[in-house]
Amino acid sequence: MKNKQDKQINSKIGGQAVLEGVMMRGENSIALAVRDPKGEIRVSVKRPKSSAATKKIRKIPLLRGIWSFGASMTQGTKTLLDSAEVFGEEEPSKFENWLSKKFKIDLMNVVITISLILGLALSIALFILIPSYGSKWIADATNMTSLGRSGVEGGIRLVVFIAYIVLTALVPDVKRVYMYHGAEHKTLNCFEKGLDMTVENTKTCKRFHNRCGTSFMFFVILLSILVFSFLDFEGNELLRIVSRIAFLPILAGLSYEMILFLAKHDWKILYLLRVPGILMQKITTKNPDDKMLEVALVAFNEAARFDADLSLDEYDNLTFKYFSQIKEKYLPRLEKIQGEECELYFMVCHLQNIKRSEIGPETKITKKEQDQIALYIIEREKRIPLWYILGKTNFYGFDFAVSPKVLIPRPETEQLIEQILAKISKMEETEENEENQSTEKVDVIKVENFKSCLEIGTGSGAIAVTLALKTDMEITASDISHEALEIAKENAKNNSADVNFILSDVYENINGKFDIIISNPPYIDIEEKSSLSPEVLTEPHIALFAENHGLAIYEKIVENAENHLNKNGLLFFEIGHTQGDEIKNILYKHGFVATVLKDYAQLDRIVIGEKNV
Repeated sequence: MKNKQDKQINSKIGGQAVLEGVMMRGENSIALAVRDPKGEIRVSVKRPKSSAATKKIRKIPLLRGIWSFGASMTQGTKTLLDSAEVFGEEEPSKFENWLSKKFKIDLMNVVITISLILGLALSIALFILIPSYGSKWIADATNMTSLGRSGVEGGIRLVVFIAYIVLTALVPDVKRVYMYHGAEHKTLNCFEKGLDMTVENTKTCKRFHNRCGTSFMFFVILLSILVFSFLDFEGNELLRIVSRIAFLPILAGLSYEMILFLAKHDWKILYLLRVPGILMQKITTKNPDDKMLEVALVAFNEAARFDADLSLDEYDNLTFKYFSQIKEKYLPRLEKIQGEECELYFMVCHLQNIKRSEIGPETKITKKEQDQIALYIIEREKRIPLWYILGKTNFYGFDFAVSPKVLIPRPETEQLIEQILAKISKMEETEENEENQSTEKVDVIKVENFKSCLEIGTGSGAIAVTLALKTDMEITASDISHEALEIAKENAKNNSADVNFILSDVYENINGKFDIIISNPPYIDIEEKSSLSPEVLTEPHIALFAENHGLAIYEKIVENAENHLNKNGLLFFEIGHTQGDEIKNILYKHGFVATVLKDYAQLDRIVIGEKNV
C-alpha cells in the first residue's frame, strides 16, 4: 500500500495516451513507455526544463492554465512523434540532413512547430470558422437575434466537437490510442486509491478521471458558449472571428482552474459539472488489455521514481535499433563504394566509446546515434575516409586526431613501431618471429644505447607520440607542413607525450645528432595517381607522392644521414611493397647495411639501415 506521503509527492502526475504507449508527466519528470513491434516495452525519461519565470507563472491562477495549455500542446505533439519513431524506419532525407548540418536546425523542432501550426489551423477551422459561418447562415435565413445566433454558434461548436470524437473513435489506430487512454486513467486511479501498482489492481479501477483532457476540452466549449454570447460584433465577421481566437487562451486558463477545482473537491453538488466530461470520456477511453496496463504502469512508476529522486539522470531507451538492423540497412551502401563492414563497427565504437569486441548483433543504437550514423554514411558515399569523418583514429592503442591535413596512420605503420621497439630493446628475432610478428604491445622500454630519436615527416605525430609514450628516449619530430605540426602537437598534448616538434624540410632546420632516425615519407610514384582510390586521394598529396618513382625523399634522408646520426645509429623506414631493392641500393651506396622486413601480408614494408663498419 502507498502511504500518505508517497501519494502527496506524486499527486500531480498526469498522463497522455500515445501510439502503442503512455506518457506520464510528473513535477520533475516526463516518462514515455511504448511497446515496440517485438513486444518489448521501451522507455525514455526526461527532465522538463523550467525557467524561474515559468515556475512563477505555474503558481498564478489563470496564467498557469494558459501556460499549461500551450505546454501540453507542444509536449503532447513531441510525445506523439517520439512514440511514432519507435515504428518508423525512414531516415532523414539528404535535404533534411543538409538543413541540420548547414543551419544547425533541430529537425524535430521544425516538425513539432509545423504540427502545432497545422493542429491550430484545424482547430480554428472546426471550432471557430465552421460554427461562426454556420450560425451566420442560419441567422440570416431565420432573422435570428444576435443572442440566438451566439447560442446556435455554441451548439454547432459542441456538435462538431462530439462528432469529431465519435468519428475518430472509428479509426482502428485511434481506437487503440483510446484504449491506452483508458490504461492511463486506470493507472492514475489505482495510485490515488492507495492500491499496490499491479496489473490486477489496475484492472479493477475506473477508466474515467477528473483531470482528463477530454473534460478540459468540454469546459472550453461550455465556457465559449457563455463568453462568446457577450462578444457579438454584429456586422463585423472578421472582428467576431478574431475575438474568438484571442479569447481561446483565457478560456483554456479558466477551464484549467475548473478541472483543478473539481479534482480537489469531491462534493456531490459538483457532480453535474463532472457528468458531461465523463460522458465524453466514454468515447475517448476504452477498456485496455493487460499488456496496455503494463505499459501505463511502467510509465507511471518511472515518473514517480524520478520525481522522488532528483539525482537520477534522464535516459532514452525508446527509439533504439539493434546493430544487426544497422548492418542490414547500411552495409549494402558501403559495399557499393568498396567500403567494409568493419567501418560500421568503428562508427559505433566512436559514438558509444566502447571496444569493437563489445559490439554484438543485439547492441542497442539510440535514435541520436542512428541519425549520426546516417550522416557518416552520406559522407562516406562522397568517398571521404571514415577516419576523417570521425575526426580521429586509433594507432597502437592511442587515439589520434586526424584531418585532411595529415595522412591517416595505417596498421602497417604499427609494425614499424614493433620493429623499432624490438631492435632497441635488443629482443632476439627468430625466423619464426620475422614471419609471424607479434602485435602485443610492450610496456615503456628503458634503453641504454638509444637515447634520442628524430622522425622526419611526422604528419599526425602517430609514430613520434607512440615512441615517446613507449620508450624513455628524447623524441624530436619534424614536418614540412605547419598545419600538420599543429595537429601533431595537439595529439602529443592529448596523449601527454613529450615531443619536440620542428618545422623542417628533411634536415633543413635540424641541429645535432640522433641515435635513431625514422621516416614514413611520401613514397608513391606520381604516375600511380590514376590507380588510387578516391579515398586515398583525399589525403594530402605532399604526404603521398614523391619524384623519382617515389624514392626522392629516401635519397634525401640517406645521403645526409651520417651528419645527423650518432655512432651505431639506426635508420628505420616504411616503404612501398615494390621498393625494397631500390632502397637497399640507396643505403648501400651511402655505406649502410639494409635489412628488409615483410608485413603481415608478406610484402616488403620496413627497412632498417645500419652503418657498415
